[in-house]
Amino acid sequence: PTPYYLALSKGNTEVLNLLNSTIAKINEADPYFSIDLYERFFNKSTENLYLTEEERVFIEQVGTLKVAVLRDKAPIQYLDEVTGEFRGVSRGVLERIGQKTGLSFEYVTASSQEELERLAASGSVHLLAAIPYDYDLARQYHVSLSRSFLSAQMVMAVNRNADADHLEGKRLALPRGLAVPDGVDESKVTVYSSVLQCIEAVNRGDADYCIGNAYSIEYYTRSPGYRNIVLVPQTSMVQKVSIGVVKADDDGHLLTIINKVLRSLPDSEIQTIISRNTLGNNSKITLASFIDANPRLTVDFIIRHGNKIIHQRV
Repeated sequence: PTPYYLALSKGNTEVLNLLNSTIAKINEADPYFSIDLYERFFNKSTENLYLTEEERVFIEQVGTLKVAVLRDKAPIQYLDEVTGEFRGVSRGVLERIGQKTGLSFEYVTASSQEELERLAASGSVHLLAAIPYDYDLARQYHVSLSRSFLSAQMVMAVNRNADADHLEGKRLALPRGLAVPDGVDESKVTVYSSVLQCIEAVNRGDADYCIGNAYSIEYYTRSPGYRNIVLVPQTSMVQKVSIGVVKADDDGHLLTIINKVLRSLPDSEIQTIISRNTLGNNSKITLASFIDANPRLTVDFIIRHGNKIIHQRV
């Protein structure tokens, strides 16, 4: 964005120093303040996509872009258990980018956050399919962030035996890549590779609670077998998700093109992509998982019909 300045009459150093110190304090208290202002007032969505001649030449010459994806961040990015195919909200967004620009993508699976960071740092990939909109994390992964394509409320998954209103000193399971929340004793934090592993730890009782975005937490806990978990929305915490563009000497063309496409996508289209990937958790319901999720109903069925089944077999 083009920088803007406040103009004062010459010699008015007292007001100038006051303004400069105030702006510095604002930026210190909220490093993303200027970015939020730009997104709110200048970066408006438009369904028209205008690419410069340089950007069109870049698209023609760049070839197939390699995109790093994580296997277990459903429904945002994950691998289908049956086909091994990359799926999720981020794939839907990337497909629309390809359809609107002609860019083509090849997906490279990263089995962990550490491998994802290595792929980005080595320049082995051009994009990260999805990354939290966090500039500290972006520096760690050596990427630039696109504008966000998804915003999700954060949710706590709490073990039923823990008091959700009094979690001070309790054990926190934290997905790798998320910062330890303010006020949490780091000695009580165990870092896991994925949100799913955190949920499983809470369900087993190895941790008292975990934190994640609502889409992922709700996606996994809809599966049978998580009856030991209670969800507690965190109304003041929101996670934005963007595409990570690995820093390269391309004059920023790729980041600019992606941002132009994201601005051109109507909110309704983004919501359709999200809904398509979040409303249908295709978890397989086995006999064991049904019994685990419905113990009383199972016992009642055995009591009522067990003798009939035994007599029929005899």
